[in-house]
Amino acid sequence: MKTAKYNNWYIDTYESILHMADWPRFESNVPEKMVCIFAWMPQTIMGINAGGGRKLWEEVSCHRVQEVVADLSDTFEKTKQTDFPSFEPIIPSITILYEGLSSILKPTASSKYLHFSHPRLFPMWDNRIRKYFGLVDSAQGYIGLLKKYSEAFHNPVEREEALSHCPSNFVRAYDVYLMKKIREN
Repeated sequence: MKTAKYNNWYIDTYESILHMADWPRFESNVPEKMVCIFAWMPQTIMGINAGGGRKLWEEVSCHRVQEVVADLSDTFEKTKQTDFPSFEPIIPSITILYEGLSSILKPTASSKYLHFSHPRLFPMWDNRIRKYFGLVDSAQGYIGLLKKYSEAFHNPVEREEALSHCPSNFVRAYDVYLMKKIREN
């Protein structure tokens, strides 16, 4: 049985994505951020289903994303002083951010917008990770993902193995670790 290979593109281009927009300023460079996110995903905004036979690009304008992001900017500011694993006190803010973004961008793109905006706090996720952990596409599911990351962080063996992928950032390290592990199964 042939094992699927991890897509090294996600490792090789990660740092470049971080430098392509002013990510720490949540509401800035929204068009550039959309290009980064959807170019990095296996499915672009042109291919993602929005429901009812429509594609996401037919339902979402860059102007509308800018409005949503601007509305969420103050909430994002409340998260900036927090790094993983001390996310518990800001779960209400994380919930608001996730629900707001996913109402327009869908779960995977929303998690990438959050991650690149604050890579030391917000993990990325996609269908494979959700299925692997048995989580649903919701804010509660995303909080569940943070809790799974926390469990891994507090497990010395898993933390050490994850950090071998990115010693300076556990959130990114565990993302790479998970994607490689999921590909092996």
